[in-house]
Amino acid sequence: MHAHAHRRGGRLTYTTVRGLGAVAMVLALCAGAAHAQQDKPPDSIPSAPAPDRWRVLVSPYVWAASVHGRSDILGRSTVLDASFGDVLKTLDLSVMGSAGITNGTVGLSFDAQYARTSQAESVLGDQLRLVNTSALFAVGAYYRIYERALGGRTLLGDRQVFAIEPVVGVRWSQVGLRTSLAGHVSSHGRSWADIFVGSRVYYDLDAHWNLFAQLDIGGFGLGTRASVSGQAYLGYNSMLMNTPVTYRVGYRVLYQNYQDPNAGPVKLETLQHGPVLGLTFVY
Repeated sequence: MHAHAHRRGGRLTYTTVRGLGAVAMVLALCAGAAHAQQDKPPDSIPSAPAPDRWRVLVSPYVWAASVHGRSDILGRSTVLDASFGDVLKTLDLSVMGSAGITNGTVGLSFDAQYARTSQAESVLGDQLRLVNTSALFAVGAYYRIYERALGGRTLLGDRQVFAIEPVVGVRWSQVGLRTSLAGHVSSHGRSWADIFVGSRVYYDLDAHWNLFAQLDIGGFGLGTRASVSGQAYLGYNSMLMNTPVTYRVGYRVLYQNYQDPNAGPVKLETLQHGPVLGLTFVY
């Protein structure tokens, strides 16, 4: 949840990320170039993989997230209202990616994010430096409870299907703030873990195009009071350097409501949302 804070009269304001159209255009150009140069012709689509064959999925991505919400620490309330452009101006480092392993029936998914932002301002002739860090790691297990064959095969050799997969997992989150002024350094941070449950839906449109969505809820008072995560993507199957790959463009939302009555108290309610651009390598 990387952002810098703006005070807006104690109210939560929401800004809309505008750039999804440009992201989709970039994806279309990439997919078109890959299709023209490296896709196999329709009559040479790979044969079906062996039943229960395990595959490894590696997915680097970029999430252009805006951050909105509020924090209450020791009775001091701060409104968070930062567009992705605002975040980008103070961003020092950001790493995002996911991975998974599946045999088509069951699977494990992993998702990791880390970001560090910093800003400095003058206070009574001294420089106040603020460094914010945020991290997220999620692991989930899913099972294909329903599958309907649609006929034909994808470019990757799999059957074209519509599938529903319940998922359960754990999401760990951490936020930190480090301040330095006139040689004095102070660090504060919180971390928590949520159990989440939800469902994944997958739909092959044809040999190249597919849709994927996941919605889950968590918290239940064990980590956060409540959390909601949703994501949806349009995918395009292709080949890149002789490796099956799926280009993806979509949108992602993460809401978390965290309270720690033993720490002051500390309350943190945030909503992150924005377009996602990435690709998945299949091994």
